[in-house]
Amino acid sequence: MSDFVANVCFPLSDLRAFAAVPVPRLGRPDWVFPALVPPNRDFVSGCGAMRKRTGREVPGWPGSRYFCKARRMLSLCDPRTAQFANTYKRLFFDGLSVGCVSVGLVRHDDVPLPEFPQFLSLSVRVGSRRPRALATIGGELADRFRHATTSHSARADLAIRLVEGQIPVMLGEFWHEGGPDALLAETSEYLPVLDWPVLSVFYRDFEIIENVRVPLWVLIRKDAYHIEKQAEIRRSLCKHVRNQLIRRHCERAALAHTLRAARAGLLDPASAQLKKYLCEALEWWSQDLDARAASSRFAPDLPITNDHELRAVALAAVRTAEATANASDEDFVGDVRECMDQLGIRCAPSGGPDASLQSSEAWRSLHDLLMNLFSADEIRTMVTINFPAFAPHLPGGPASPADLATSIVKAVGSGALRRDDLFEVIRKERLSLTAEITKVQALWK
Repeated sequence: MSDFVANVCFPLSDLRAFAAVPVPRLGRPDWVFPALVPPNRDFVSGCGAMRKRTGREVPGWPGSRYFCKARRMLSLCDPRTAQFANTYKRLFFDGLSVGCVSVGLVRHDDVPLPEFPQFLSLSVRVGSRRPRALATIGGELADRFRHATTSHSARADLAIRLVEGQIPVMLGEFWHEGGPDALLAETSEYLPVLDWPVLSVFYRDFEIIENVRVPLWVLIRKDAYHIEKQAEIRRSLCKHVRNQLIRRHCERAALAHTLRAARAGLLDPASAQLKKYLCEALEWWSQDLDARAASSRFAPDLPITNDHELRAVALAAVRTAEATANASDEDFVGDVRECMDQLGIRCAPSGGPDASLQSSEAWRSLHDLLMNLFSADEIRTMVTINFPAFAPHLPGGPASPADLATSIVKAVGSGALRRDDLFEVIRKERLSLTAEITKVQALWK
């Protein structure tokens, strides 16, 4: 017997950073490098405090590293929730435009597949509003997020159009005591999109109300529970696939909202952030479409022995599944190109409007390197001795290593500190870790 896990994820798209008319978003929390230690701990009003994800982040998605517990944002008020051994509610946001409210439902027994779509009808209350079906609360969640993160002096009418909640996606992770065949027999209403020795994936558009359809993903693990190590790896594979499908649903929803807002004249075509976002999105989706054909011919090598193999297998699984379930993505990418042409946006060969802009992976890696290798006093002393002109710009008072690392990473990104000089100093301070430091430095090339 194994846990059944269901995730219902509501995309939130926030275009205030691209607006033609400024609609200020509150400066706190810092979604990329939040303060996690009292008394200056970051939080979202009416939602909860920021926390670091205990598991691995979703590769390539900055918004998956930290989250805000959303227990005050919404509450499950349906008597049927007593069947779940655990529930959780989390708010993710990448600090720019893509967010997600995730509702998790966990049971310690087998769940019949026909029951799975019924979880969308659970009664949920957002704030103090009247209860509604879980599948229909996307707009109310966006209202709650917008109200909690918008300056009171901002134009409310524009903020409403720039922050949207989208149709959710629901994913279920199944394992059946009687083996996968017992569940596979119940999937006649689902489209088979992947069938591997370790994992089967099925897809279905489920109509909750007239003309409103929620995409459902069913992931069926084929575990060998007498081989405990492989069972754990296969559970991890399922989690990787689930997280990547959530990411793609949220990215797709935010990009579609961006195209609609741009055509409505709500966005500033001259915005550097908008150019960067659209160029990076176009490159990512184009490369993903090119890779889907190859992924459909991919066969995983078993057993999976390390995390690198696990991520590669998970990505191939997602691309194979999406090639069937979301075949219209090619038209979607064409819409992105057309919109960029209308806005007059041209991308550099690197895929971004400015080749000097660094990837979020590089930023996070340098931040973690500083925070993990040095104490707060060591960081302050290192900067004071080697970069005296920058030392006064470090946070004052009893700042944490995370706060000091954030300040340094931002200075490197803006050019206030030369990255090669910084890495040379770090290497001298920690000679025994030269290989690890060089790996992080390579991300900035």
